[in-house]
Amino acid sequence: MSIKRSIFEVRQPVALSGFVARMAKLGLYLALVAGLLAGCGKSEEELERQRLAAEEIRHRETTGPELSSEVMDSLRTMSRRYNVTHEEYWEGTGGVLANEFVEVWYPPGKVTVTHGMYALAQLMEARNKTLRYFGRAPDRFLKTICAMSMESFNQKTGREWWCYYNIKKDEIYYQPIDVMFQRKLLDIAVARGYYEWSVGRLSGDKAPLWLRHGLASLLSDEDVILETHLKEFPGEKIKMSLDEIEGALGRIENKKYYRIAMYNAFRMVRKLAAGSGRDQMLEAVKLMGEGSGRSDAFETAYGMTYEQLTTDALSFKVNQ
Repeated sequence: MSIKRSIFEVRQPVALSGFVARMAKLGLYLALVAGLLAGCGKSEEELERQRLAAEEIRHRETTGPELSSEVMDSLRTMSRRYNVTHEEYWEGTGGVLANEFVEVWYPPGKVTVTHGMYALAQLMEARNKTLRYFGRAPDRFLKTICAMSMESFNQKTGREWWCYYNIKKDEIYYQPIDVMFQRKLLDIAVARGYYEWSVGRLSGDKAPLWLRHGLASLLSDEDVILETHLKEFPGEKIKMSLDEIEGALGRIENKKYYRIAMYNAFRMVRKLAAGSGRDQMLEAVKLMGEGSGRSDAFETAYGMTYEQLTTDALSFKVNQ
């Protein structure tokens, strides 16, 4: 039976004790490393899953044994800053942090509450930026869940390691926070999920995938990462058609095409947002949210047909 506590109480995770626990975890870690060394013939995706699993264990093993008084003071400060009104923790299950706008569920552990609070802070900062950018934010309550492991993320969402999260209505299911931290993606990934969700909701769920992803990348400052991803595919055709972009973003089953499509969506949005185009783009999102169809919203906002607009957006030059 799980014991419910406040996050500000001293918590001891349910685990094996002492030497046995350390040896069990070390054995699992070494097994995963051995799997990597013996990975000849395995796909790149399988090897990457194994590497991330090893990183999860290594990160959790090197985490401090308890929360210091300084960390606890910082958590209390952040709790007040972001108006946390609900916080609970269950041994062996994990915890939840929430305010009137968002809810964050995080896995069990000695210091995972710091991950949960960090995610909540990133979500609230993304909401504030959405308010500045659009003049409003979705009026729906957002539930977010941080997976316990990459395996559980894959099982729950059907998504692979190259996708940061999965959005389903008003819920975002993220990769484990410690994995995103190890990959230096945490700041961008958490906020990007909020932006993609908010563009969908503000548009009445009518915004096309290229606009949702492109705006999410633009607002989360993902451009450097997207440019870096292109280096994985030397000699590949980078420019995609609109149908190819939408198809790759919708199916998310191929890392190469998914990442290239993300780059294309970002460049489309960046081109359309240049100069006064940003206000026109926001107007199109607003019109869709007020009931206009996709084509009508873009034509009203930009004074050209949806087909003309997307053709112009796709005329960008790679690496310029």
